[in-house]
This record gives sequence, C-alpha cells and structure tokens, in this order.
Amino acid sequence: MSAVLMPDVLVCLHAVLQQQHLIELIRSKDVVGALDFAQTHLAEKSEYCADIRGQLEQTLALLAFEEPESSPFGELMHLSQRQKV
Repeated sequence: MSAVLMPDVLVCLHAVLQQQHLIELIRSKDVVGALDFAQTHLAEKSEYCADIRGQLEQTLALLAFEEPESSPFGELMHLSQRQKV
C-alpha cells in the first residue's frame, strides 16, 4: 500500500469506529447526542470514504424508529455489529 493511500484508509477506519459510537448513542436513546455527534464528526468523513456513506445513512435511519432493533436496519444494533468493528 502506498503512503498516499494510507491516510484515506485511516480516515475510513476512523469513520467505522465513529459509526459504532453513533450506534451506541442510538442504543442509549440519546437522539440529540447522536445527531450532534453525526453532524460534528461524521458528515465530512462520508465525503472521503464512499464505502461508509451507505452505512452511515442506515445508521442515522435508526433514529426514525421507536424501536431501532426492529427496524429494517436493526442488524446494526446487534452485538454482532460490535464484533465486526
């Protein structure tokens, strides 16, 4: 891997870790905190890491459901998601 690509890889890795943090905020029902975190920390990362953009959209969609675990994107709330990260 070239040195030029390395920063992009690190940005994407950091975005994945921050996505998990967002999921944990949603799990704890902290809607305001989740929205603030997404705007502050994740909005620009999706520009640099196209692979994560769809994942972040699905994660934010969890906020639209009273029971995000039962939503179409509920698998993001499972413990297996934590293990993937």
